Amino acid sequence: MLNFGDWVAALKFYETAYSLLQEVISSTSMELQPVQRVVEMKAVAEQLHFKISNLLLHGGRETEASTVRWFRGHASWYKQMIGPYEGAFLHWAWVSRQFQVFGELLQNRLATASVTPTPNSALRGQPVISERELQPAHYYHIAAIYMVKRRTAFQAALVASETLEESNAVDVLAGPPEEVGPPVYVGQAPRLLKRRNDNHAQSPTEVEYMRDFILQEKTFDHPMAAIALFKKAHQLYTLMEVGRTTHLLLSDMGREYFSAKNYATTMRILGSVVGMYRQEGWAVLVGSALTYLRECARCLGLAKEYAQYGFELLALPFSVPLSHGYVSGSEIDPFGLVERIQIQQELVEFLRETRNIAPREGASDMTLSSEQPAHREIDLLSPLRMVLSACVAFYSQTVKLGKVTRLTISILTHLPIPVVFEEVEILFNQPSCNFSTSKNSIVEEDEEDSDSGSKASLKLQPRKWKRISIDVIAEESGKLECLAVVAHLGPHATIHCEVENVSTREDIPFWKSEPGVDAPPLANPALASSGQKVIQVEEPEALVDISLEGSSPGLVGESFPVSITISSAGHAGQAGD
Repeated sequence: MLNFGDWVAALKFYETAYSLLQEVISSTSMELQPVQRVVEMKAVAEQLHFKISNLLLHGGRETEASTVRWFRGHASWYKQMIGPYEGAFLHWAWVSRQFQVFGELLQNRLATASVTPTPNSALRGQPVISERELQPAHYYHIAAIYMVKRRTAFQAALVASETLEESNAVDVLAGPPEEVGPPVYVGQAPRLLKRRNDNHAQSPTEVEYMRDFILQEKTFDHPMAAIALFKKAHQLYTLMEVGRTTHLLLSDMGREYFSAKNYATTMRILGSVVGMYRQEGWAVLVGSALTYLRECARCLGLAKEYAQYGFELLALPFSVPLSHGYVSGSEIDPFGLVERIQIQQELVEFLRETRNIAPREGASDMTLSSEQPAHREIDLLSPLRMVLSACVAFYSQTVKLGKVTRLTISILTHLPIPVVFEEVEILFNQPSCNFSTSKNSIVEEDEEDSDSGSKASLKLQPRKWKRISIDVIAEESGKLECLAVVAHLGPHATIHCEVENVSTREDIPFWKSEPGVDAPPLANPALASSGQKVIQVEEPEALVDISLEGSSPGLVGESFPVSITISSAGHAGQAGD
């Protein structure tokens, strides 16, 4: 059994070897070194780092913080040494493995330690260690992020190799054991035994070496490897009850399921996190999640969901850049305004059934029908309230039955370009009062925005109230309430929007700090402050009044005269019973 002095001596020798290796690496240019040489040096560094970390954790030095400092320096020093471009995916695989292995070492240590380490264990004069850096979940999360970088770097390397590689090239490192032997030292490639006996001649050429790694990498399931690491981090963070971090991990995990073409799981995961992002008002994260959700709906042929996510994405503030755009992020169009216009035009044409949207993987086009309509409900808590919101106000508090009362309804959209609804209906709790632009005439208060075409259509300008006044006649007494606006985009595409009280309307959170909607819903300030979406319908005044008067009290069974007076508030009475 080794005593404490043996552990200390071993640690000293490993640290010396690690320091000497850094001197060798510092004296060379990693970008100019062959990939084989870069991989070998990092493999040796990985072995030495593992030994040192293990001894620091288990060699009698009760300093998890010291081990974290050591790893921080190791990761920071080697993370920038990517090496040649074609081998970048090997570098990110190596970096990901460093974080994963260190997370496993730390997790095993914490599982057997009697005292949970704290950031206060940092030594005086040493860099401060945060509480997060003492959690294994932190390292699993970063390992997953670098696994994603490994995938993207490999995709670029694969395109380059397929361009330059010969179609009939052979992988010499995948030969039989009698032709391919094990490496001599850590990190080296297998030896080609058919070649000369000196080690240098037995090494594969740089082209053969990269061909072997690319062929191996083709069979590696990058998304599932990243998902496994995200799941480990998520499981550990869940125990710590850090809600926002767990949602971030779910979001990252959902994107990897998308890369794996598991669109149903992507929708389930991102659908569970986008609600929290909406509640917190994180518009950029909402936009990123909606981009993936919309694409998943398209890939799965879900027309209703495709329309919902597309509309919500378009109605985000213009200061929020779209995650994946045709020209997004460019100096000319930094927030994807051109893309927003293209998305809206495509979506409106699809809902009007003048354009087909083809899902991926060769599936049939998405279609709308009476069996599969794109009907969306918008209440006061719906995320689609940014797409369409409506305020209403009656001009008076009460009205007599059968009398005309005026109602103004104001409609607003945050879509990037004007939208034209083929027909708009206004629904009341008394169906006889329901109103339709295709059957009734309307009065638009904003005359400059009135449509010159069919009176059935209604055009909304972005972020500008459309005010419409209509006359309503109630046929029943009691409460008359305006319930909703139904906007028709196509034969099988409608938006059912619950109306709001103009006097109690709340701003949309995402647009509170955005310019553009300065005007109140109603031009009349008095009506804007007192108008309600409910009016009381009273019984009409009687046109005939009847009064009965007795001359004196009477006894039971006694007959006595009474006077009946009939008066008319309207036309003169001619006859009656």
